[in-house]
Amino acid sequence: MKFSPSLPAIVWIAALSTTVKASDRFFFDSFGISPNGRYRIDAKSPENHDGNGLPCAAANFTYTLTDTTTQKTLWQRKQPMTRAKGNPVSYRTEDSPLQVFVNDDGLVAAHLSEHTLLFLDPADGQKRGDAKVLKAFPESQQQRFVRYTSAGSIWEQSSEWFFLPVPAADNLPPATYFVIRPFWNHRLVIDVATAKHVDLGNYASVSSADALATAAIPIKRILTCTIAEETRRALAAVAAAPQSLINENDFRAYWEIYTGFHTIDSLELTDAGRSLHDLETGFGDTDNSIRELRAKLRQTLRSAGKTPAPGHGVILYPRYREANSIRADMQHPYRLTAAPAQRIANAPKLTVGMSAKEFTDLIGCPDAEVSDGGRAYDYDIDAATPYTVRLVLSSDFQSIESIKIITPLAFLHDPARQRAN
Repeated sequence: MKFSPSLPAIVWIAALSTTVKASDRFFFDSFGISPNGRYRIDAKSPENHDGNGLPCAAANFTYTLTDTTTQKTLWQRKQPMTRAKGNPVSYRTEDSPLQVFVNDDGLVAAHLSEHTLLFLDPADGQKRGDAKVLKAFPESQQQRFVRYTSAGSIWEQSSEWFFLPVPAADNLPPATYFVIRPFWNHRLVIDVATAKHVDLGNYASVSSADALATAAIPIKRILTCTIAEETRRALAAVAAAPQSLINENDFRAYWEIYTGFHTIDSLELTDAGRSLHDLETGFGDTDNSIRELRAKLRQTLRSAGKTPAPGHGVILYPRYREANSIRADMQHPYRLTAAPAQRIANAPKLTVGMSAKEFTDLIGCPDAEVSDGGRAYDYDIDAATPYTVRLVLSSDFQSIESIKIITPLAFLHDPARQRAN
C-alpha cells in the first residue's frame, strides 16, 4: 500500500490492518516536488523501514533536499531528538512531519503533527521559522469543523497547501507566501519571509476576484493570485485525471483529483476542462475502491447545476445478529441506485419507521454518511429546487428514526456534511 504525501496519515487509519488502534498516530515517509521540477524534498524515518510493520508515532526523520537536474543532495537535516541520562530511548523535541513541500527556490515547508508549518532554508536546511496552522483558525471554526479524536484532530480532508509566488505590482515588491485552504474555505496565508500570518480581514473565504473590489491593495494582490492558482491547480488535476481509476493504489493522484473537485465546488468554476460528465462515465459504479471519488464528482456536478448519473456514495446492507454483535450481510446489499426522477418522486414518500429495505427500494443507497445526532445518511435530490434529505437511522441501522429536509444542498453549507466530505 502506498501512502500519499498530500494527505495526513491520520486519514488513512481506517484503511490499515485490523491491528491498528484508533488511538494510534502514524507518520509515514513523504515527499514533495517543486512546480518547476528542479527540487525534491524527502522526509524519511528509519522506523518506517525496520520490518516491524506500521510503526506508531514514527520519529527520527531525515529531511533531504535534492537537485533533480544533477541528482545532487543539497542538504540533509535531522529531526531534533533528545535522550534523558540513563534512558536508552530517545524522544523528539520537534514534531514529526505529516506533509512536505518545496518551491522553485528550494525553500521547504513541513506540516508538522501538532499542526504547525516549519520553514527550512534552501541553502542549508536550517529552521527559518514556524507558524501555527490549526490554532490560527477562529475558535468558532475549530469547534464547528474540526473533529477531535484520540489519534488527533481531523480537518485536512479536501484542503489545499501550496507555495504562492506573487509578482511585483502596485509599487509592491515580489513576495512568496504559503497558502492553506481548508474544506470550509477560510484561507490562511503565511508570509514565508517572516513566518507571520497575513491579516486577510473579511476576505479569507472569497471565491472570486470580483469579491475583492473593496479590499486593500495588498490583500487584493495576494488573494487574486491565490484564486488564480487554486483554479489552475483544480483544472490541471481534473484535466490529468484518467478516464478510469482501477483502484486507490496511487493515493496521491486520487486525492489531487478529489481536492480538485472540491475546489471546483468552492470557487464555483463552470469550466472544468474535460467534461465532468465524460469523467463520470469513466468512473463507473462497478468498483467500490473509488466510490468516494465518484460521490465527490457527482457533488461537483450538482454544484455546477448539472444532474449526475444515478449513483451512490455509501452502500447499505441488511443486518443480522451473531452472538453479541450485529453484522452486515455484505453479499446482499440493498438497492444501490435510483434514477433522478425516481428520487424526486419518491423522496416525499419517506416516513419515520420505514425499514432500510423499504426506503432503499424507493430511492436507492445514500450519497453520504454523516454524524448528526446519530448515524445519518444524506440523499441529494435533483429537483427543480435541489435539496437534501437526511435520514437518521435507529441503532441497528435498519429503520428511519427521524427525517430532516435541508435546503440548499447540504454539502454547500451544512457542517456535518462538510466534515464528512
